[in-house]
Amino acid sequence: MLSDCLKEVIQLLDGVGERYWSEWMAVALTQIEDADFSGIEHLRAAYGGMGSFNDILMHRLNGFTGTEMECRDLNERLERLRSEMWKLADYIRHNAEIR
Repeated sequence: MLSDCLKEVIQLLDGVGERYWSEWMAVALTQIEDADFSGIEHLRAAYGGMGSFNDILMHRLNGFTGTEMECRDLNERLERLRSEMWKLADYIRHNAEIR
């Protein structure tokens, strides 16, 4: 479920101090839980362009203080969530358009 993915990504981002994208996803979550379709568009808007949600990478060069293994694990988890959220949001958007 999309809201579950959003909650998980918000927790992950909060855990590494990534406030900007955590707050962005919290807005999307609130809108989606309120059955406000703009939450889907808000979420999808995070995925494009330079400096987008797609560009987040936990690494020491980016100020992340975890070990190399922690970085790898968090990045893999984040990538799984990013992909799943995009697929779910795209599915919802597509099905909302055809009705």
